[in-house]
Amino acid sequence: MERPIGYDKLAREDRFVRMRAREVAQLKVDQGFPPFADLSTRDSMRERVHGIMVGEMQAMEGAGRTVCDFPEAPWEFTLDMARQVWDESRHVEIYLRLLEHLGGYAGEFPETTILWRCACAEDAAARVAGVNRGLEGLACDVFNQLVHIARKIGDPILERAVEFVLADEITHVRMGSKWLTKLTEDDPERRRRAIEFQENIDERFKVHLAPEDPRRVDLDRHGRQAHGGLHGGGDRAPDQDNPALAGLLSSVGHALAGQFPVDHSARLLRNYRYAAERSMRALGGWIALTPELPAKLLLGRHVWDLAQHADAFGRRLPELRAQAQTSEPPNERFAAFMDALEEPEQPQQTVERLVGVYRVLKPHVLSVYLDHLERANPVYEPPTRRILLRCIEDERRHIAAGALILGHLARTPAQRERASVWQGRLEGLVTAAGGVTGDGLPPSRPPAAPAAVELGDDAREWIRLAEGVTVWPMPDDLRAAVASFGVALVARDEAELGRWLAPGVIRDEAARTTLGASAFDRHDVVAVSRVGRQCLVKLRLDGPAVLVTVLSRWAPGDAGWRVAALEVASADAGRPDLPRR
Repeated sequence: MERPIGYDKLAREDRFVRMRAREVAQLKVDQGFPPFADLSTRDSMRERVHGIMVGEMQAMEGAGRTVCDFPEAPWEFTLDMARQVWDESRHVEIYLRLLEHLGGYAGEFPETTILWRCACAEDAAARVAGVNRGLEGLACDVFNQLVHIARKIGDPILERAVEFVLADEITHVRMGSKWLTKLTEDDPERRRRAIEFQENIDERFKVHLAPEDPRRVDLDRHGRQAHGGLHGGGDRAPDQDNPALAGLLSSVGHALAGQFPVDHSARLLRNYRYAAERSMRALGGWIALTPELPAKLLLGRHVWDLAQHADAFGRRLPELRAQAQTSEPPNERFAAFMDALEEPEQPQQTVERLVGVYRVLKPHVLSVYLDHLERANPVYEPPTRRILLRCIEDERRHIAAGALILGHLARTPAQRERASVWQGRLEGLVTAAGGVTGDGLPPSRPPAAPAAVELGDDAREWIRLAEGVTVWPMPDDLRAAVASFGVALVARDEAELGRWLAPGVIRDEAARTTLGASAFDRHDVVAVSRVGRQCLVKLRLDGPAVLVTVLSRWAPGDAGWRVAALEVASADAGRPDLPRR
């Protein structure tokens, strides 16, 4: 997998419109609006919540890339970043629900990408300084302000939701301080560069609240004390001492004859940790490369679970007289299988990414864990058995969620055929490797009955929350203008196109060439975002050999709505199986 990736690789669904922050601010000022949402009206609150939602999405993507991009970083650092991925994934869902609560929708306002650009810093210390201590620290002041306003207007849903998010963000700032200190403790020049990076961000984006303002949050951004980590469980795995698991261990006889010598058991756990760690890093890296919001949330939730699996196996190893937190593939063929699983990195390969993890790797790993559990001695291997039980529960939940998201995304026969072909290739590789342990594949098992899931882990909710609006909210006269403009684009009618262009608007040569040289059958509105009184409308032009996305900015005037700016946002040839949304 490519490490790191450029900021231009960030993948989005068509419904999102991306602009530079200064361009959005200038457009609003030109129309007599304040450059940033001032929270004085419900509409401006909706704009602020939308901005926070896309910021949380970029924070999830950035933390995921940090998990992926720095495999040589301390394991505890990776754990903290994986936990942050999970937190940010929940925050995206929270703000999607708050948008719904406020009557808005994802894509209603343009997305700016400053947080993501900071998350692409090539040094891990600069990332945690710029994102955790800088941007997330400044965001805490914004969130606290939002809590106060929600309290003032009597909106307990907004108040309580943001207050809980604020608690997570303060934790992320403290993690940033901890890791800036640890990563640079023997390198003062690296520390100086990281702090300078943060200070540049602070200067550009600081929220102008006086130090004594009650809405400010005491973040201790510049504190130097070592903050406690999130994983202080000694050498015990998560849930290892959960009494609720005790009854689950009674189904196996208590004979002392075991099938696994200590060194063999340790080797198996190193193999399991290898698969969990590599898939954790792959999922983290894929979040930013995946356009579809339900799939982003799926990957974001599971990065943290996989980090905990790897951590639990790694903590068990010293108890088996082996080195802690080490991973080991069973053979080169399994490492090659994992390399192949990580290959699909293009935005249009989400189906292949999910198939590799949720139809091939996870079902295989689940069957191996179940087989190991049946053979592990319940008298002297309860620690391993309890780790396996927790992993089995998680893997079943992951597989069920992945199946739902795949069913949602692979809608056409062509997509389902792609999924089947990719699944067959990967299954052949994992079989040739002898599976995650190199000892061969255990017998297949019938799927367990689906367990009830909590609302926050319900993939059906992620699909529902991510669904676009059924009717794009536009004034009737703008809707009619956009429809006529779309018909003219499909027909390549220069005279009719010119009628809708505002005076002085000239299409650049690239747009003229792309639109003039392609044949189209239909047009669809795929995004509508607002900047003050103007509207950004994204049209997808669908032809037999090409899909072209056109972004137009419409401004009202004496003659009605006219296109004030026009550009070709993307042109994709040979993609006839894209879902129409």
